[in-house]
Amino acid sequence: MAPSNPNTWPIRHNPCWSSGRSEEFAIHKKLFCEKVAFFNKAFTGGFKEYEGMMKLPDEKPEMFRLFIDWVYRSEVTIVKENKQYTHLCELYIFAEKICHKDLANNTMDSIRVSFYEYGSVISISLELAAFVYQHTEVGSKLRLYCVHEIAFRLWDGKESTWPSPIQLLDIHKAWRDHEDLFCDYFSYMRENPIEQMSPWQDMEFMSQDPEETCTYHSHEAGKACKLSPDWARQRGRDENLAKFLS
Repeated sequence: MAPSNPNTWPIRHNPCWSSGRSEEFAIHKKLFCEKVAFFNKAFTGGFKEYEGMMKLPDEKPEMFRLFIDWVYRSEVTIVKENKQYTHLCELYIFAEKICHKDLANNTMDSIRVSFYEYGSVISISLELAAFVYQHTEVGSKLRLYCVHEIAFRLWDGKESTWPSPIQLLDIHKAWRDHEDLFCDYFSYMRENPIEQMSPWQDMEFMSQDPEETCTYHSHEAGKACKLSPDWARQRGRDENLAKFLS
């Protein structure tokens, strides 16, 4: 199928969970090819997509809308609902799939700012963490973040860093088929006992220190870390508030 506009190319989603329905997006080929090597190879190389239609059967349209927004604005949207939070994690997984570190880092910053601002209503659920581990490889920064956020969220803030008996049952139910997630979580808990309060009082994923922010980033060797526009704006707001209150 050739595009009617030579400057745009269609991408069709036909996810397996959609009853035969598909959703099509018209994208600007030049911009996408310049910004994402994956699309450049697909649309200008010897792939079938060179014919003019790319199909992404495994990607959800909601996630792809976030991706398109990033392509045009170089920013990843901050969210305040759990469903949208899940789509951010899906976007990060997509970024790893197409080997795009800048997209992955920008998405990670959006995940962290979203939790920083709306952590009372959004969170990485046990089920979402299992989904992340199912779709990422060992060493993924999203895996690391999931473990840290869940460890922080399940801590009662007082007597013990360990989950309650009821929480342990929930963990077993959600993670029984994900041995690596189970091991990563309890290894982290063992290495950060209640006697070492600092990891819990100043969790890395809540910090705005660039050195700690980089904990969840992926970079080419020798490339310096930089804050995404979303995280930089959040830090600026906090600094202004601190000045106002001082």
